[in-house]
Amino acid sequence: MTRLPQILLTTALFLAGCVPVQPITVRAQAGSGETETLWVDVSLGPGMVDWFNRTARSDDIARIDHLNMLDLLDQITVGQTLVVFKSIQEAREILPSISHKVDIIGYNLENGPANLPGEKRDPVGSVRQMRELADRYGARLAVGPDHDFALNYGVAMATYADLVVLQVQRIQTDPETVGEFVLPLSAAMRQANPEVAISMQVAATGDMAAVAALIRSVAPHLDGVSILTDHESAEVVSALMKELRMSRETPPAPPQLPTAVSPVPPAPSPGPATLSFSATDSTRPSPSPANRSQAAASPPDSVGKRPPLLVYLGVLVSILLLGAITFTGLIYMAPSIRRYLEPKKKP
Repeated sequence: MTRLPQILLTTALFLAGCVPVQPITVRAQAGSGETETLWVDVSLGPGMVDWFNRTARSDDIARIDHLNMLDLLDQITVGQTLVVFKSIQEAREILPSISHKVDIIGYNLENGPANLPGEKRDPVGSVRQMRELADRYGARLAVGPDHDFALNYGVAMATYADLVVLQVQRIQTDPETVGEFVLPLSAAMRQANPEVAISMQVAATGDMAAVAALIRSVAPHLDGVSILTDHESAEVVSALMKELRMSRETPPAPPQLPTAVSPVPPAPSPGPATLSFSATDSTRPSPSPANRSQAAASPPDSVGKRPPLLVYLGVLVSILLLGAITFTGLIYMAPSIRRYLEPKKKP
C-alpha cells in the first residue's frame, strides 16, 4: 500500500518523457539562397557589348571600367550604364560631356597608386564629394572600396552611396573568408543606410560552377553581383551568367499525350532559363527599402521539410517503450491495487 504513490509517480514521470515528438521543421542554412533574381553588373569591353545587349535584363548594369572605352556607351541598348572613376578630378572633367549617357557614377577608391593620396587620406570625405557630383548630374553613386577601405570606412561610405560593391575577387576561392567579410559588413551598411544596395564583386576566372556556388552562399544578403572580366571575351562570363540564372526549382512538365481527335503539340518544358533576356524579362525590381526590410524581417530561404526517417523510427521506439513500461508497471501495481480495493476485515 505504501509503495503505490511511488509507483504512480515514477510511471507519470516516465510517460512525460516519452511523449511522441512533433514533426520537425528543418530550416535551411542562412545563405542557401538562389541567384536568379540578383541583378548583374558586368565590366564590358569592345567584344562583349553585343552579348550584353542580347542577354541582359533591364536591371542589369553595363560597367565601363576604363575611360578609353567611353565610346561603348553609345552601343549599349539594354539595362543601365555605369562609368568608373578613379579620382574626383577626372569625374569633374569628364561627366559634363557624358552625363546624359550615364545612369550610375562609380568611384573605385583603393590604396594602390592609381588613386590620389589626398583622396585616400580622407576616404569618407572623398565619397561625399562624389555624392555631390552624382546629385548634380541626376545619377546614382556606386562606391567600390578595396578590402581595407571597406572594413575601416565602408559603413560611413554607405551613408552617401546608392550602391556599394564589396570586392572579394582576391579571396573568392575561400568561401569561409568571404562570408566573414561580406555578411557582417553588409548588415552594418544596411543599418547605416537602409536605402543602399549591396553587390559582391567576383572575377570571371576558374570554375564558374564554384563561383556561382560562392555567390549562392551569400545571395540572401545581396542585391546584385558585380563580375570582373578580361574585357575581351564573353565566353567565360556567359557561363557564369548561365549558372546564376539557371532555375533550380521548376521541375520539367510531363509530356502531353496526343489525342486522336485533336492532336496537341507537347508543351515546352520550363527547364533552365536561357540567356536571352529582354528588357521586360526582369524578375527582380530595382533594390528598394521595402524589398530589403522584408528580406531582413524573415530569415532567408527558410523552408519546411519533412523530418528524416530517424525521427519516425524514434517515435515508433518511444511508443513501444511506453507500452512495455506501462504493461510492466501495471503488473507490479496489480497486487497493491488489489489490496487497496479489497474490503478491510473487521477485527
